[in-house]
Amino acid sequence: AVGCGAEGGPVTVKVKGIVTYAGNKLTNGTIAFIPTDVSDGEFARPSSVELDAEGNYTLSTFSPGDGIPPGKYQVTIVSYERAPDPATPGQAVWAIPRKYGDAKLSGLTADIQADDPQPVELDFDLVGEKDK
Repeated sequence: AVGCGAEGGPVTVKVKGIVTYAGNKLTNGTIAFIPTDVSDGEFARPSSVELDAEGNYTLSTFSPGDGIPPGKYQVTIVSYERAPDPATPGQAVWAIPRKYGDAKLSGLTADIQADDPQPVELDFDLVGEKDK
């Protein structure tokens, strides 16, 4: 049936996009969509996916590329010039401002509706000074 999720699971909406920083595509990183309007007992699973070398992402919940359930989300993005290494804590170098990795500070949100034309294309252009 139209609009039904896989095996009778929740309906999902296909979401994809491109992440840029200061106009340039991010060549590595992770984007996460964290549900914010979840009531008690309701299903909610964050969707997190790696960016490809061109800054593209396609969200998944149950199977690759299936999208995410409709709803409101806070969005976080993490990208490093030098990734964290347990052997040398504190040596990570962020490729973008660190605030984008914190759902409370990123300022990035998404409101996905079940009847949105699919795939929903959400591009994020990050701005601001990198943390020293």
